[in-house]
Amino acid sequence: MRLRAALLASLLAPVWSAAGADERAGYTLTCATPHAVVHAADEAEATDTCAAVAAAHALLSAFGLWNDAEIRIEVAETLPVGQGYCVAMYDSSAHSVHLLSAHCLEGNPGRLGPFPDLPVEILFDSLIVHELAHAYVDASLEGRALLRVGHEYLAYALQLDAMDAGDRARVLAEASVEVPADTDVFSEALIGFAPLSFAAMAWLHFRAQGGNAGAVERVLTGETPFYSLRE
Repeated sequence: MRLRAALLASLLAPVWSAAGADERAGYTLTCATPHAVVHAADEAEATDTCAAVAAAHALLSAFGLWNDAEIRIEVAETLPVGQGYCVAMYDSSAHSVHLLSAHCLEGNPGRLGPFPDLPVEILFDSLIVHELAHAYVDASLEGRALLRVGHEYLAYALQLDAMDAGDRARVLAEASVEVPADTDVFSEALIGFAPLSFAAMAWLHFRAQGGNAGAVERVLTGETPFYSLRE
């Protein structure tokens, strides 16, 4: 993923703090930036995850999103919900992210969600972007409401934007969708039944709206509207 390679070299110096064995099995690492604490199987996995978090933070910040509260990121072999089909989740009540380890993703191709053909390391990094996007959107809303469809629109659009052009092109080719004319094509049903199509159309529409911090802000303020089935 772009950004990660450049950040990794600087982040692997002694920039971590409060690292060590957790009271549970595994390894806990407090990343230098942003406000993230990673719990993973071992130090190497925790360090790699912190580097991916830093890259995601840089990208999300460039789009005008922010977060100033601690986020706990749990890298594990199973998730607390959705076993068998869920690969990552953001728990807004606990301000935590849970995602499957790269090892688990590699060993379970049926659990790769909408991007089964992505290399595991690219998928892992992109999942961090997606789930942190939810956390940063929540903070940036500052109490305003945003439908789940709008949340997923931004999370998927930024997830794809963080990918290298070649990886993203493969995702778009697999989805084989056109640029949506309006946001009324985005629905919870599409998220559930055709997440690849939702993701690809979200990025295409987002880029058509400028693909910048202004496009993000228009979603947050409601200028770019999303709809529920009851509307």
